[in-house]
Amino acid sequence: MRKSIIFFLFSIPFICFSQNVGIGTTLPPSEKLDVNGNINVTGTIKANGIDGTAGQLLMKNSSGNLVWGDISSFKNMATYLAAGAFSWTVPDTVRSIIVEVAGGGAGGTIWGGGGAYITGLLTVTPGSSVTVSIGAGGAGGAGGSSGAGGISQVSYSGTTLSATGGLAATFDNVNMAYSAVGGNIVVSPATFRNYFGVGGANGKMNHVNFVQRSATSFFEISSGGNGGGPGYNRESGMRGAYYVYDISAAAVFRRQTGESSNRAWPGSGGGGGYSLISVGGFGGGGSGADGMVIIHY
Repeated sequence: MRKSIIFFLFSIPFICFSQNVGIGTTLPPSEKLDVNGNINVTGTIKANGIDGTAGQLLMKNSSGNLVWGDISSFKNMATYLAAGAFSWTVPDTVRSIIVEVAGGGAGGTIWGGGGAYITGLLTVTPGSSVTVSIGAGGAGGAGGSSGAGGISQVSYSGTTLSATGGLAATFDNVNMAYSAVGGNIVVSPATFRNYFGVGGANGKMNHVNFVQRSATSFFEISSGGNGGGPGYNRESGMRGAYYVYDISAAAVFRRQTGESSNRAWPGSGGGGGYSLISVGGFGGGGSGADGMVIIHY
């Protein structure tokens, strides 16, 4: 038969009941220590023999055990901004990562499309490798020719998250229109669902105007279209060039070059150069920006 012993210390009831101890209660304690009231600790609290560090909280892990843990699971970042292939090793204690991927921006002649953007949550194993690839920005060009942006992607254990690069401007002879399309996202396998993605923005249109300065002076004004922004910031494409051409004098009157890729958001499409009808050509298109990969762990 289970027995209990009740005694009082400074008018506070204590109950010892089959190796369980109750404080401040007259009911049989249900735990090894059952306290009815507040607890004041002047030392520390250990969870399964382990003390916490500054900024940690007591929480339960996936096994249901009480542990000290961090408020945020992703306190560090590994950032890749240069075109190329890389391998990232999962640190000890890391079990999951969040990745951000942006494709390279297309180069501009008229304008360039922006790279796509995708972010996803991956379950990983410490010591294993994550494969990273950064797409290069497309080269700027003249005369209607420029380069497309490269694809950026992250691959791990059969799962690949890809952000394709923006496309360079092409001319449609049927509709007499230029088009520079932003990149798209690609996920493999199709059953993977822990992601969110947005395609890159299309490049903006060029503008050409003719104005008369005087009875004998005529100008042509060309504004290069802005490049398309990457999917995570679709309005951040690089600015195009600005030209004022004095037709009467056959000389450039004013000009401002477009933004360079080293000032752009990763994945931004290159800005358009001038397109002067009176001169009969294009020029000054900016290069697209390289893509990026950020690993949060």
